[in-house]
Amino acid sequence: IKLQNPDKEDVGAPKNNLNLKQSLGTEDFSIGFCYQRQDDKASALRSYLMAESLDPTSQWTLKHLASVAYDTSHYDIAERCLDVVIEYEPDNLKWLSLKAECMFKKKSYSESLPLLYKIDFQRLSFQP
Repeated sequence: IKLQNPDKEDVGAPKNNLNLKQSLGTEDFSIGFCYQRQDDKASALRSYLMAESLDPTSQWTLKHLASVAYDTSHYDIAERCLDVVIEYEPDNLKWLSLKAECMFKKKSYSESLPLLYKIDFQRLSFQP
């Protein structure tokens, strides 16, 4: 960005690399979601991976990335994201089920069984 007056600071210019990353990350979140809504899973996956590289702790990004990665058969990516999401939401049946499905798709049956038992136990405990 070229400044017209070098004595004045351009308010539109990023002040440091962090601001640039934050503005790009927000755009990648939005673009990924738009691709996802248009059912362009490959483009959504690329955008969410870019957004994750800019902010690897964003729960919103990790949840959407896990969902799209699962839908595109990238089970390792989905499982990696779900590990982080489940740390923050250990009793969320949606994310636990998706992780169990990823493990099942990867034929990690013995690893998925304890998770499936946990899911089944939680479902039974919520019934009146």
